[in-house]
Amino acid sequence: MRAVIAWCSAGACAFILAACASGKPASAPEAPGEETVSALSDSLETAAREDLFVEEHARLVREIQMRKDTGTPDALMLEALALVSASEEMYLRGRLDIAVQLLDEAARSLTPKR
Repeated sequence: MRAVIAWCSAGACAFILAACASGKPASAPEAPGEETVSALSDSLETAAREDLFVEEHARLVREIQMRKDTGTPDALMLEALALVSASEEMYLRGRLDIAVQLLDEAARSLTPKR
């Protein structure tokens, strides 16, 4: 009886090893050319959003500096500076969507209210 159990155990181990060896490991790098179109479009979209963030951030920083010199009310300046600072933090944390929204809010806070 022990011999039968030993043979069954060995067979089960061999079956498990064969099943594991047949698949590609999860950590194996992808071969060139296996990228899908959606991965490329996501990459391009992310790059475009990063460019948008950088351009808008630079524009807002310049505008804030100009308004400091012209005498914009302190409350507006503090609000805009806080929003720009928060957007920088979100950008560094990889939350690009939130960073762009915060820059939009900073731009709105600098527009004169009627």
